[in-house]
Amino acid sequence: MADHADHHHEVAEKPNASTTMGIALFFSMAALMVSFIAAIRASYDLLTVGLVLGAIGLGVGLLGVVLAKAKHGTTRGFAVVLFLSVLVAALWALVGSNT
Repeated sequence: MADHADHHHEVAEKPNASTTMGIALFFSMAALMVSFIAAIRASYDLLTVGLVLGAIGLGVGLLGVVLAKAKHGTTRGFAVVLFLSVLVAALWALVGSNT
């Protein structure tokens, strides 16, 4: 009877995002923080550093998607990487045009 109950109450584990996507998320979050600090300080050089970090995060995120699709895994986290990269680029464009 206990085996029967265990069978009906099994919960499938959610797949974790890959390590590559975690690295991409890290770069994207770091890029956003650097860009916010650069926007506050109105530093175009620091904004460029944030833009480069955002581009690295986006590139690593795309690599993570390719690797996940090859392994039939999950691409969770890529939408966040893409969103953060767009925010960093927007900050670079807005603040950079005013300096």
